[in-house]
Amino acid sequence: MFQAIEKKHGLPAGLRRILYIFCVLAILGDTIYSYVHSSVFLLKKSFKRAKMGLPYHIWTLLVIIFFFLYDTPRSYRNDMEIAAMEEIAMSEKDTVPLTCERTRIVSWEAPSAPEESETAGRLLYLWKVTDKEKLFYFPQE
Repeated sequence: MFQAIEKKHGLPAGLRRILYIFCVLAILGDTIYSYVHSSVFLLKKSFKRAKMGLPYHIWTLLVIIFFFLYDTPRSYRNDMEIAAMEEIAMSEKDTVPLTCERTRIVSWEAPSAPEESETAGRLLYLWKVTDKEKLFYFPQE
């Protein structure tokens, strides 16, 4: 997309990014405006109907409060994963027995044998966490 704009108009990369961001912001702003405008319209309409007015407002308020309270970002503490990746990166061995707390590293399960970490080791190498492909595992206790 950006190459076509640059070829056609000769715009530099920074200006292309700014134009892209402004397009996204315009769409986002329009979406928020439409949501607020339609909500205000529905609230005004519901006040005119005595039967539906108060229950509708109570339910609307409860839904807004629910999403407001539960829409907080849940920070996931990944200190164990970081410690394990640092141990893998600092090791000189091709197969690293991890001594830190058992955790998942780029996979669904913590590897208990070196063969189980082939894909994860390749990913860590491609992401430049390690300088070569390494296998790792958590020894059985």
